Amino acid sequence: MKKHYIFFIAVMVILLTGCGLTTEKYSQIARVDDIKTIYIDHGSTNLLLKSADQQNIEASHNKREVALDKSDEQITLGVEKKMLNIGPKLKKNTQFEVIIPDDFKGKVVINGSSGNISSDQLSTSNLDIVTKSGNVSIVFADFHSDVHIVTTSGNVELMLNEEQPDVHLKSKTRSGSNIIAIPISQDEKEIEVISGEGSFEIDIKTTSGDITVR
Repeated sequence: MKKHYIFFIAVMVILLTGCGLTTEKYSQIARVDDIKTIYIDHGSTNLLLKSADQQNIEASHNKREVALDKSDEQITLGVEKKMLNIGPKLKKNTQFEVIIPDDFKGKVVINGSSGNISSDQLSTSNLDIVTKSGNVSIVFADFHSDVHIVTTSGNVELMLNEEQPDVHLKSKTRSGSNIIAIPISQDEKEIEVISGEGSFEIDIKTTSGDITVR
């Protein structure tokens, strides 16, 4: 009985050590020439979006395999779930990174649960995000996009980087703060403003999260 117990402990140590020390990076790549929609399901994993001057979409994760499915007009990306959930669930230093061509004119749809969503100088034409408790922080390089965001308890922050953005903004929260500064500054529960000609639409809804648009 004692030998079986020692063997079990040894196996557990090997599994946990292997999971913690691996530096392997999993990635997928695909062209987006005829693609109209990119679907990204990041679950509870943190997601980082980037734009780059390239023809392909790239998706990578430093600890899990990346799933990519491509049809005639759409690409679906996700992170493979672990077969064995042994030991503590450590999210530190784990991240799902997706690089999108900066001239992609289609729609980017993101679904998640508790993972945070952030971007680094993003360039999109149509962005749709639905998440439960994850925070959303999007920084645009050159704002020219329709944006629709729905979250339950996560905070939302958009950085448009435009003094006078061309946008029709709708922003609603039930119990969080609502701070809009484009170019006005308000703190209301529900806000609707038009800046410029209102060519692009931003629609943000959250239950208890804070909303900030600058």
